[in-house]
Amino acid sequence: MLIITISTILCVICSVLLIFRLINQLKETKDIYQRHGKKNQIIFKLFKPIILILASVNKKFWEDHCNKKYKKKLIISGNPYKLIPVEFYSVKEISSALGFGFGIFIIYNFQNLSIWLVSFFTVLLFFLPDLWLKEIISKRKHLIFNSLSFYIDHLNLSIKAGLSFFDAIKQVVKNGTGPLRDEFELLLIDLNTSPIRRQAFEKLNYRCDMYEVKAFISALIQVEEQGNDISEVLECQSEIRRDERFKKAEELAQKAPVKMIFPIIFFIIPTVILIIFVPIYLRFMVEWN
Repeated sequence: MLIITISTILCVICSVLLIFRLINQLKETKDIYQRHGKKNQIIFKLFKPIILILASVNKKFWEDHCNKKYKKKLIISGNPYKLIPVEFYSVKEISSALGFGFGIFIIYNFQNLSIWLVSFFTVLLFFLPDLWLKEIISKRKHLIFNSLSFYIDHLNLSIKAGLSFFDAIKQVVKNGTGPLRDEFELLLIDLNTSPIRRQAFEKLNYRCDMYEVKAFISALIQVEEQGNDISEVLECQSEIRRDERFKKAEELAQKAPVKMIFPIIFFIIPTVILIIFVPIYLRFMVEWN
């Protein structure tokens, strides 16, 4: 009995030491996913120890798969919770476990339900973080798209006022808000540390992954290589981006009537029919009796 107890204690100690070692290795790969000024929410702080433990295990078995599938998505999303791919996969595993527990709870309280409901909730909550990440990326790209022309105008005005391109970006970062402001702040850091400006511009393009940003970066690289007047290029880019924004707004306005068909048919028309015909029906029934 003593031998079993000692063996169990040694196994627990070795497991804890192994987990701490894996977690320390995990911290070495976090730098590329960091974002400045972001804070974790309370729920993430509560689950952080579990996330780290699962991530240390995932790093051994699923690191290549996680990096291939989630590395770029996390960077494009702005990574508000400072997760690396194996940690995001841990969030999916925790979410799936919660779905499994919820399914068991439902079946335990409503015994007539099928056991397949557990599988349904487990799979559904496993893919729920993917939908959440996709939604964050979509909203972030929308904000960048709407603010890009304003930021280009700000850059252009600063340069026309006599500032250098680097100082103009500083002004944009100082006065701006939103995800594009954060990306320009990272661009400043890259311009300070990278010996070649093109590399800093390409990193910005990679982090945003948008056609509009790619076109803007291409114009900046062309100015850098050919020595053209940057003010004229920025003015041209601003007009193009503003036209694209107006066209997008027109497309959304044209789609609005189509999107209104469903609520009109299933909610508004039945309500109007009830308001008009129910009093008539009640009046008819009273007079008939």
